[in-house]
Amino acid sequence: MGFGHEKCCHNPLWIRIALNPSGAQHGGRRSAGGAAEKSPGQAKRSPGFLNRVKTLGDQRLANIMKYADNYEKMTDATADEIALRAMDIDSQMAAIRKKYYGQMKTALGARAAARFLQTEATLDCLMDLQIGAAIPLIP
Repeated sequence: MGFGHEKCCHNPLWIRIALNPSGAQHGGRRSAGGAAEKSPGQAKRSPGFLNRVKTLGDQRLANIMKYADNYEKMTDATADEIALRAMDIDSQMAAIRKKYYGQMKTALGARAAARFLQTEATLDCLMDLQIGAAIPLIP
């Protein structure tokens, strides 16, 4: 049966497309000229925050690729490993948000920091929805 589509079984490139259909890396939009534009929330992010989020995004992609590679032959042990890794990545992301929220609150005030957190959470939910819609449930 495959990974929902015959093209998915042996070449999980479709996951990369599902994660990043426009070719933009980690949330940047492309202008008509192809240059990356920053969203208003993105312009305020510190390089440390972006680097940590990118690292976790790369780890998440690796975990999804492992899922795709093992989809046809998924065992309880592999499913457990993938699920635990996904929860670990989520916990690390929550810790990063908490750290940078505190720094932003000190520098900009609670309202601006909360707005940043709200924007981040909304964007993450939208991305999670796209990813979840593209990846079938474990057989």
